[in-house]
Amino acid sequence: MFYESPLLDKFTANIINVAERNDLCYVTLDRTAFYYGGGGQPCDLGFIDGIEVKDVILISGEIVHVLESKPFHFDNVECVVDIGRRRDYMQQHLAQHIISGCFYNLYDKNTYSIRLGSQVSTVDINGYVSKEEVLEVERLANKVVQDGLEVQSFVPEPLEARHLDLRRALPPVDKDIRILKIGDFDINACCGIHFNSTSHVMFIKIKKFENYKGNTRIEFLAGKRATDYVLLRDYYFDEICRRFNTNGDNAINAINNLEGRVTTYVEDNKSLNQKYINQIFGGILKNVESFQDINIYKYTFEEKPAILKNISERIIRGNNNNICLFANTEGDKVIFLFASSSNLKVDMEIVLRQVMQKINGKGGGGQYLAQGSAESVDIEFSLDYATEVIKLYI
Repeated sequence: MFYESPLLDKFTANIINVAERNDLCYVTLDRTAFYYGGGGQPCDLGFIDGIEVKDVILISGEIVHVLESKPFHFDNVECVVDIGRRRDYMQQHLAQHIISGCFYNLYDKNTYSIRLGSQVSTVDINGYVSKEEVLEVERLANKVVQDGLEVQSFVPEPLEARHLDLRRALPPVDKDIRILKIGDFDINACCGIHFNSTSHVMFIKIKKFENYKGNTRIEFLAGKRATDYVLLRDYYFDEICRRFNTNGDNAINAINNLEGRVTTYVEDNKSLNQKYINQIFGGILKNVESFQDINIYKYTFEEKPAILKNISERIIRGNNNNICLFANTEGDKVIFLFASSSNLKVDMEIVLRQVMQKINGKGGGGQYLAQGSAESVDIEFSLDYATEVIKLYI
């Protein structure tokens, strides 16, 4: 029934077989409009006798409906196909055939694989595809939609099938092959359900394209998905124009100007930040305690913790016998950072753990860099205690 009446959403049927297993019920009808899926198109969902259809599968040539529970009735059972879902996937599927036909007719590039998803769908085209080619395909695809070409789905005789000028060769199977013909534009094997005219697709929008395993993956939307996407983008574009106080023609220039200003601000900020770090760095170098040729730098910051690490890396860089004992205040919380030059044998994690144990803090790290934190502690005492621990290990 789904091939003869692809938009049939309600029908009655008799249940001729029921099997229960794994908390599901497998139902066979004497006739059905539920599509079992194929050609990349998923199966139908809906209701049989008011019970949700979770899946539709083909078993030994027989269409089986997977229900949540056993039906109450067996004769003249009311069946309802989720026609909104089917129409949506029919639009995506026919759009895929149109896009594939466009690439083939315009650039002699065939389709490698397809995927019809619940949010977006993809077509993988053989080889590399340029942006200009994608734009031209999108234009032609929508012209095919607007022209309302006749769409035919049929099963030819084996001899006839061998003489059809298909876009892709028929698979070597000993069974009837269903063919999809879109006017004189495209013809290819497909067992999916399709409209009788390309106009039902409404609109095709290619969202993006990218290289994928040596081919090009085209991501697209069709029908209501495509119009919703374009309307939303139009809303965003209007909002951008409003915020930049410009019209559509000048929006790109406004964004480019903003990017230029932002880049300038970022560079200026980096320069100021570096000057500030250099100023702090100079102060730290004056606050040093030397012990057996080892320089211990102690400093308390009110700046962000990232600055601690930046400055400590500058001080301990190379084999220069330097140790940093830094603290950073964040309200009642104090963050500690202990670091040492790689030529020293003092383990900063051991030093930190001993200090944290003394002040009821927590932390960890490695031999040359360790971090910890504690609440409401005497910072000067903590750093002095760390200095004494270090002296014990030297």
